[in-house]
Amino acid sequence: MVIFLSQQETYDLDRSTAEHVAWQLLGKAGISILLRDKSHPSVPSNCNIAVKRPEKDTAVKYMMMEETREIQSIIGNPVMEQYNQSEKKSYFTHQAIETQDDEVAEAVYRDRKRTLPLHLVSSLTDETLKKVLISADVSVVLYYTSWEAVSMTLLQSCVNMAEEYKDVLGMTLTRVNCADWPKICNGENITMIPSVKLYQKGKEPLLYSGMLGTEELLHFIMLAKIDCPLELLSIEEAENYLSGRVNEFLLPYNNLLVLGIFTNNEKEGVNAYIDAGKSLRGFASLAIYYEGGDMNLSKNYGISSPALLFSRPNNNQIYGITLQNTASADIIHHIRLELLGNFPEITVETFPTLFKQKKPLLVLFCESNPTHNDGKHILNLVRGRYLEHCLACWLNLKNTPVGNIILKQYIGFVPHLPLLVLIDLDILGQVFMFPSDQSLTEVNILFWLEMIKAGAEVPGYTLSNEDWKPPLPDYDFLGVMDAESPNYAAQKIRINMKSSRIKKTEDFTEGSEPEETEAKQHLPGSSLRGTVPRFIEMGKKLKSHTEL
Repeated sequence: MVIFLSQQETYDLDRSTAEHVAWQLLGKAGISILLRDKSHPSVPSNCNIAVKRPEKDTAVKYMMMEETREIQSIIGNPVMEQYNQSEKKSYFTHQAIETQDDEVAEAVYRDRKRTLPLHLVSSLTDETLKKVLISADVSVVLYYTSWEAVSMTLLQSCVNMAEEYKDVLGMTLTRVNCADWPKICNGENITMIPSVKLYQKGKEPLLYSGMLGTEELLHFIMLAKIDCPLELLSIEEAENYLSGRVNEFLLPYNNLLVLGIFTNNEKEGVNAYIDAGKSLRGFASLAIYYEGGDMNLSKNYGISSPALLFSRPNNNQIYGITLQNTASADIIHHIRLELLGNFPEITVETFPTLFKQKKPLLVLFCESNPTHNDGKHILNLVRGRYLEHCLACWLNLKNTPVGNIILKQYIGFVPHLPLLVLIDLDILGQVFMFPSDQSLTEVNILFWLEMIKAGAEVPGYTLSNEDWKPPLPDYDFLGVMDAESPNYAAQKIRINMKSSRIKKTEDFTEGSEPEETEAKQHLPGSSLRGTVPRFIEMGKKLKSHTEL
């Protein structure tokens, strides 16, 4: 028995809710309403639902619930004794984990009771959107739907950014619910939900394609404010740019400055570089400098145009490369690799780029940032071009806890760290561990790699060739619908009837009399009243409607 604890002022509403639940639990539980004025003083005042199990000597359980589906879930749970107010949240989280193969959706479900300060991200309509785009120099709009998990995750990031960085942004964040305003989303060419677009006067709208986190979205917005590439007119401006004195407010959000050096005759390379800048706008800081005559900036750095200069103002490091190929895709490839750095950290964001290089990964597993000695030895090998055949990187187990699972898979336990591992991503998928009895020095690392190349080292683990699949099976929504209402399969009936009716109509037409053909002409798009008797008679002549 499920008892609704009601009061006189809300009795009508509570009765309507109870009737709704009664239909949902038909045959499973009885529903009743108890007015608090007539209840025993022992009934808690902070609860609105009471449940009594049919077993003897079972106590009445009092609970506070906010959604009717929670009642339905409890009735199906035989271990009612384990459910109380303090365990309610963990119980429903456990239920979601059991049936949810989407970790984003599971996280949103877990935090569904959390209230967000949505007033910080203004909701727009078709009229207010036009006003914002006309009046604001720079505006950011989130296009989302309130029922979709990834949308709610990105909305939370936008709210966090508006709350933490309102003094830095210099703009108002806004949102459009595409479920309420589908025409707006169609007009703005939104083909994927959620989407974040940055609008800037005089420029094409920019679609965000990065991570869903607050910091990543903030970096994108700050970098997208400036021209990309930024045109520099003199060597002094170029030197100031490389030193970080141009747009200094961007330094906290960008660890790499890129300067493309071209001559006026290299129009094809210039156009490719400009296209690369447009593609990387919001993700990198690019500038362009045209040299000619005595204004040869490239000679100061020992390169020749067309070239790319890379500057890291944090450590006063400037270096460059001469472009052998000036295609836009090659320029983007060079810049993306430099954004990672010489010795990059493996994170959720950087791993796809590292994986695409199709090189063996030389990974240093550590509990924090690499120590000075360990990182220095590997970095020296990278700068000396001794590790051209592989990609050196490191993984912080505190920042990326999945590293613990990886190591347990490789060797069965998490060893003493740091640990250097070579992961070959080819068909063989061999994994080699650096000997634990040797110190991580440049000589020992190179000797170990040479022994692997010569086939003298035995792999400690072999990667599986099985396909990556979700951790849990897909949620069977149709199965749930059939379980709730078995007769709700009307669409299946129509599909089965379609081909059968066509065949029967054809058979009926071949053997019909003139008056039957005349009746048949009324079928498409007109009333079926006059055809009902003939349809029944036809059913007697032909096979019975087994699908009905």
